Amino acid sequence: MLFFCSAIKAPSSFAITVPQGNSAGWRPLPARANSQILLYGSNCAKSPVQRSRTHRSTDGLVTIQVEGATAGAEYVVGIKYSAAELWGQSVTSPFPTVAYKLSTVVAGAPVATRLTASS
Repeated sequence: MLFFCSAIKAPSSFAITVPQGNSAGWRPLPARANSQILLYGSNCAKSPVQRSRTHRSTDGLVTIQVEGATAGAEYVVGIKYSAAELWGQSVTSPFPTVAYKLSTVVAGAPVATRLTASS
């Protein structure tokens, strides 16, 4: 299981996208479910300004539509990914180390992100 978190400062209405890629051309990490793609307020509660959320399985792109956010307010994007879904990916010996890169883009502008893993 992987948890992706990114703190953002909001414009009033916008889209958040989280594209991903990796160093080996492997299939993308899938979000556990759309219900695991969340926008939180600064109080750590699910934010009511989050509208639709989607995960595109072909390239892993996550999109969150936001409406009515307070401009300048801080929010946190939280996405739970399932590394177990990579089971069956072809590998050759010696076994590779594959780096996945996820980023956060708010209204077209990239922001700093972090990725943490837990077992």
